Amino acid sequence: AERSVPSVALRQAMLEVNRMGQMARDNLQAALTYFFDPTQEELFTRVMEREKTIDYLDHAISDKLVTLRSLQLSDHDVFRLSRMVRVVSNFERIGDHADNIAGYVHHCMDQGLHFSDVARREITDLTSKVTSFVDEAERYYTNSSERSIEELEAIEDSVDNDVDRMQESHIRRMESGECSGEIGMLYIEILTDLERVADHALNIAQAQK
Repeated sequence: AERSVPSVALRQAMLEVNRMGQMARDNLQAALTYFFDPTQEELFTRVMEREKTIDYLDHAISDKLVTLRSLQLSDHDVFRLSRMVRVVSNFERIGDHADNIAGYVHHCMDQGLHFSDVARREITDLTSKVTSFVDEAERYYTNSSERSIEELEAIEDSVDNDVDRMQESHIRRMESGECSGEIGMLYIEILTDLERVADHALNIAQAQK
């Protein structure tokens, strides 16, 4: 009976990890919705509030996982525990990048800066690719994806390539004066955040190995 206690605790921790992951994904979606419609100021508030909860869960779950390490665990449970530690850390980072994106958009609104229609059109496909990739990576981690890890790695590579191409074309627009310096740099930061989100999503999927 004693050996079942760690397993029950691990299952509970896993539910908390999934909850935290859902919140990070919700925040990413909210931050990107805010990017496309910065008049929805309540989205910024929601992202900031949810980010506090994500940070709280990150510490609470990490503390719980450290406690579980001191229990008598089977090799399989040790493996599950180490995977969870990795996944929690990557969900927390996805939450940070969502927070960054919302912060950049909020700053632009405060300063009366606006992203160009070209920039907004250009980023549309990338945002949808990244959000669906995060969902797919989470499904892979929970054994409910039909994709292989190689397919996921290929998608992450294509996100990197998209971001490189978009950053180059945006820098050209800045150089030709089509886009102002400050907003141009913020746009490049947002592209970098999206690239990092895909990196962390792939880490979550690879934790399944």
